[in-house]
Amino acid sequence: IACEYAIEMLRPDHFYVDRNRWLFTKCVATFRIRKALDETLLIANLGAVENLNEVRDYIGRLISNTPTAANIENYCDELLRFAQDRKRWNFALRIIREMTAAMPAVAQK
Repeated sequence: IACEYAIEMLRPDHFYVDRNRWLFTKCVATFRIRKALDETLLIANLGAVENLNEVRDYIGRLISNTPTAANIENYCDELLRFAQDRKRWNFALRIIREMTAAMPAVAQK
């Protein structure tokens, strides 16, 4: 149930770190194929991956740092909030850049 909830609520672009986006995509694919998800199934479904030992270690660290899937709704909500904040900050930064780029033209008039 936790996997289904996360897959329904999240998209890869909600993750800030590229490897987390990639890993989420692999988790979704594994769950859709196997109808289950755990470390063994995920690693088996990775296919040919450069630096497989590093990937295994990273997955292991993620698992050990995640207390329980019982709070999946809170984790997803928090991730979505961070993604929305990043989107707002990026929008604000784009406006600032556009305004800054237009300033020399205004100052010359």
